[in-house]
Amino acid sequence: MIKIKEIRQGNLVKTNQGVFKVLESTSLKLCLSPFFSEEVHWRNIEDVSPVVFNRDIAERLGFEQEGSEAGDDGAMELGNSLMEEGLTFLWVPKAGRYMDKTSVGLWLYSDYGNEGCKINIKRVKFVHQIQNLYFALKGKELKYTP
Repeated sequence: MIKIKEIRQGNLVKTNQGVFKVLESTSLKLCLSPFFSEEVHWRNIEDVSPVVFNRDIAERLGFEQEGSEAGDDGAMELGNSLMEEGLTFLWVPKAGRYMDKTSVGLWLYSDYGNEGCKINIKRVKFVHQIQNLYFALKGKELKYTP
């Protein structure tokens, strides 16, 4: 079940009718809109679930496959086109030749010259979580292409 306190306007959520964008929320309900439509649907929070972050969703959010050195782990990065110079999200969906099982998950990587820092953000498993993290870092929405 999704936590209402994690949801904000613009987040993606799922119902039995597909993926929707959140327009508004109350303590018990979400106002949702399907893409390319002016329709509005109110749903109880228990009828809404998070959208699992996967390869298809990653590409729709602007992630791109890393170079061939990524090997068989399928690592993807959200790099400088959407972030800023030196700041990157790296998503590693599975352990592979270059990444072990402790590396699986979402990473925030900062590389400014000789200074570098990698933080594994294992708790990010859903689209609304990465949308919120991106918004906190950049102050703008992460675009989703349906």
